[in-house]
Amino acid sequence: MKKPRGDSKLKTMPPEQQAQVYEWLRSSGGTREVVRDRIEQEFGIKTNPASVSDFRLWYALSTEIAKANSLANVVTEQLKASSGLTFDDARIAKATQIVFEQRALEENDNELFLGLRTARQNDERLALETKRVSLMERRIKLLERQAELLDKAKSVSSSTLSAEEKAAKIKEIFGT
Repeated sequence: MKKPRGDSKLKTMPPEQQAQVYEWLRSSGGTREVVRDRIEQEFGIKTNPASVSDFRLWYALSTEIAKANSLANVVTEQLKASSGLTFDDARIAKATQIVFEQRALEENDNELFLGLRTARQNDERLALETKRVSLMERRIKLLERQAELLDKAKSVSSSTLSAEEKAAKIKEIFGT
């Protein structure tokens, strides 16, 4: 999530004040206009209803992202601290992803679940494609090496060497 603009009065307030404003918005009677007036009375900040509405969406999302980040850190630290278990970064990321998918299911957030699952599948597809490209590059190198050896063998066979010398050179080229 982007850093709030410096001139965004509500998004740059201290965290305690932000939490208070969000609570006012969530409580009954917390209309944008009422909360705008309360912000001015309590904190001396002049704002408008549109900024209050924007703040509500921003705060909810930034809070969820902070919670998700905290959960990811907890899972990562627990996996790293597990005695007798060794996890590389890829496995830790996959385990964390599964935790988030499970959380989305528990919260009945189908859209989030599908997004997470799709992201994981795309990551797996990318890893397979990367491996496939690596194998193709290796195959090309082997084919190039094989072609090089065949070219050397052809030059030996068309040379004026004796049959025994040609056989010895061919064995030298192919290492047999």
